Amino acid sequence: CYNPKPGQVTPPSQSSKGPIFQTGNKSQGFARAGEVMFASLTQREDYNPEAEANVHFKPLVVLPEVAVKAGEEEEKAVFSHRAKLFRFDNKINQWRERGVGDMKLLRNKSTNKTRVIMRRDQVLKIC
Repeated sequence: CYNPKPGQVTPPSQSSKGPIFQTGNKSQGFARAGEVMFASLTQREDYNPEAEANVHFKPLVVLPEVAVKAGEEEEKAVFSHRAKLFRFDNKINQWRERGVGDMKLLRNKSTNKTRVIMRRDQVLKIC
C-alpha cells in the first residue's frame, strides 16, 4: 500500500526480525554503566534519619531593637470596630475606597479629649 517516492526513506516493516536499534555487546559501554546516578537521600549509605540538621546562618547586619510608639499609649479605646473608609472625589464625582481596618474612638486620659483613628489592616497605616 505504501509506495515511497525516489529518495524517501522507507519505514521498517512490521515483519522485520529484531529491534531497529541494537545495543551490541553488554560488556562494552561506559564505566559504571547500570549504576544509579541520582539516588534519593534514603538510598545513600551514609544516610542517618536520626541525625538532626544543624544549620545556622549569621546575619550580615546586626540591627538593634527599636521601640516603636503608635501615639496611642496615653489614650484609652472607648470604641473599636472593623470598618471600611470611603472618601468622595469631586473631580470624578465618585466615592473612592480609602482603606479597610479597625476604626477606634480614643480618649486621652489627661485632657479627656476624644479622637477617631483608623488604621489599615496588615500595614497599620492611618487611613
